[in-house]
Amino acid sequence: MKLEKITAIVTGAGGGLGRALCFRLAEAGAHLALIDINQSALQETRFKITQRCITTGTVTPEITLHKIDIAEKNSVRRGINQIAKQHATPALLINNAGVAHAGPFIDSPERDFDRVLRTNLHGTIAVTRACMPLLIRRPEAMICNILSDFALLGFPGKSAYAASKFGLRGFMESLALELNSTSVRICNVYPGPLDTDLIRASTTTDADRLRREADFVRLKAIPMERVTNRIIRAIQSNATRVRIGRETYLIDWALRLFPRWTYTLLARFMHKIDFV
Repeated sequence: MKLEKITAIVTGAGGGLGRALCFRLAEAGAHLALIDINQSALQETRFKITQRCITTGTVTPEITLHKIDIAEKNSVRRGINQIAKQHATPALLINNAGVAHAGPFIDSPERDFDRVLRTNLHGTIAVTRACMPLLIRRPEAMICNILSDFALLGFPGKSAYAASKFGLRGFMESLALELNSTSVRICNVYPGPLDTDLIRASTTTDADRLRREADFVRLKAIPMERVTNRIIRAIQSNATRVRIGRETYLIDWALRLFPRWTYTLLARFMHKIDFV
């Protein structure tokens, strides 16, 4: 799909991958409706987009800020209604917002576990539901979902996060079939490790393990520019399934060809992973 002069709604736009995608969308000429729970982070994203546009001589797009807690359905409904009043009909929704929890299921407080599901799964579904009447009016529209390699493979200490991402994957694959005869397409993105605040802001049962995990991800992280380039190309080419990172490809193919062997190997060697 063409990005010039469309309106894109981006959740989790206050930092990390969400902010980086907003930079690329602005460069491509898209107008932006930015969603995050943190108003000051949204203001910083808008300021940085404006500064980049001035520096590069690019036309600054229309940018609106929307403080929305996607885990709260009333907040989602009010926010999307506001977007509908301020923008021409949106053509692109990027579901990027998410939270995480690190720790064994048996040790994890129910409130922390449920917070992940309420945000990553139910919150994303709520945003999608609210945006659907807007997207379906367009002659061409897309819902792009930032999933994870944990939507392909379960991992110790990540039961809440993996459950939310596996659930979202199932929902979106089903929705893609339901929308097959419409103008709306679904693109599911499976990135490998990214150096964002997702892990550092996680709830956890073990702060020291979380610190080691953050250090590990920082060393193994895929360059953000590479990730955003791949996602923007996928949107422009109407791709439906995007894997990013060598490890993600390896996990995907290993699970397809040798599912039992893959989990057996992981169980055997997980004690060697510093943060497990």
